[in-house]
Amino acid sequence: MSVCAMGYLWEKSQEVLHNIVANGSLHIPIVDDIIMSWNFLGAILDGDITQHNIVPMVLLDGSQLYNSKESDCWTQMYI
Repeated sequence: MSVCAMGYLWEKSQEVLHNIVANGSLHIPIVDDIIMSWNFLGAILDGDITQHNIVPMVLLDGSQLYNSKESDCWTQMYI
C-alpha cells in the first residue's frame, strides 16, 4: 500500500460531502463504500475523524463447521 492510498478515506469523504452540499440533498444515491454511511460522515462533520487520522476497521463473520454440530467458527479480519 502506498502512502497516497492512506489519504483515500479523507479525500473520498470530502468528495461525498461536497456532492451532498452541491446537490442540496441529504440523499446519497449509491452506497458503495463505508465512507458513504451517515455514521462515518457524521464522525467527520463532528470532528471526531480528521484528515490525518487512521481509521481501523474490523470484519467479523461466523459460520457453522458441520451441519450436525453446534460448534461455530468465527473469522476476523482487521483492515
